[in-house]
Amino acid sequence: MKFITCLKRPNPFHPSAMSCGLHCISKIYLHQAEELVNRLPDGPGKEVPVEETVQGNALLPRGYTTRSRVVPGSTIGAHLRHILDHFRLLYASSPVSLAPNDAKTVAEWTVTYDKRKANDIDSRRGCALLEITRLLKVVDDHAKVPLDTQIRLQATIEPEISDGATLKSSYGRELWFCCLHAVHHFALIRAICVEQGVETPQDFGVAPSTLNKKCCG
Repeated sequence: MKFITCLKRPNPFHPSAMSCGLHCISKIYLHQAEELVNRLPDGPGKEVPVEETVQGNALLPRGYTTRSRVVPGSTIGAHLRHILDHFRLLYASSPVSLAPNDAKTVAEWTVTYDKRKANDIDSRRGCALLEITRLLKVVDDHAKVPLDTQIRLQATIEPEISDGATLKSSYGRELWFCCLHAVHHFALIRAICVEQGVETPQDFGVAPSTLNKKCCG
């Protein structure tokens, strides 16, 4: 019985991907998440037969909500919700989102990643897939927004101070932050995938700078 499942996706460092810029790269990461979700069952899954092992170690049941042992308490769904929340919050207050017919009516683009709300993405694959589809369209809707568009970033930097800090940033900087944040959590998801016998691409969860050094020396 074949147990290992391989996920394949476009290489973000292939010239065809790099030529379309940061918006294209962000969509590649979203498609990568989509492909992973499509290959997993909803719940914690059925118990894995003892004979289906990786290097002699018993595998965890394959599932979107299976709790990890190596990343205690984590699930693929929880990490994915966290990733998608950051993309959602980046675009939630953008001029294009708030006033699609006349973005100039929105005086300021303010972003805060700290006001995340509970949702069903961490427990329901269908909700995750719908959100990924929506975000892919949102990225396309912002394709002509200059990356140097100014953003006012509100961030909690000390737990004792509720107001946090206000920082100057740009759309390009924050979109790239969301991409790198996704890569970081992909690395944790990759560890959970190993536990479940789900094989991922070699560059899954690896920082772009690391991949660049490997391919370009």
